[in-house]
Amino acid sequence: MKQTTTDTISKSEYETLRERMNRFEIWRNGRTSYQSSEVPKGLDVSNDERSAIERYEFVNDPPQKYFVYVRRVNCDGEPNEKSLRVQATTWTGDVLGIGLLGSSFRDNFGGKRYPIRFRAINGKTYAGTYYASAGDYARVRTVKA
Repeated sequence: MKQTTTDTISKSEYETLRERMNRFEIWRNGRTSYQSSEVPKGLDVSNDERSAIERYEFVNDPPQKYFVYVRRVNCDGEPNEKSLRVQATTWTGDVLGIGLLGSSFRDNFGGKRYPIRFRAINGKTYAGTYYASAGDYARVRTVKA
């Protein structure tokens, strides 16, 4: 399992990674498709590095609105698809918060949704909608605790 504490990379590690990612984005120039062999040496950014950047920014500059991935878990943090206990995570699985789902409901097209609320590693409380039938993600925003 990935990180579950508020530990993030250091400020200097973040600055180094962010600078490399910025250079990569300049090189990418808006392209959505490229071969990994095309990326100039020293500009490649791994998924784990992207997640570390996301986690650092989430903790140090808490967003008001956010998209998180949702992992349903039991009390021990192990995957359990029937549990109402959840972990809000990055795409690679780094934990951003722990919370609960409310009672499910169906949208106008029959999709299954749940209200979600979680306490994040940045000290904020987030609430929103978990789109269970559209993928394991939730759209959330900060709320007053």
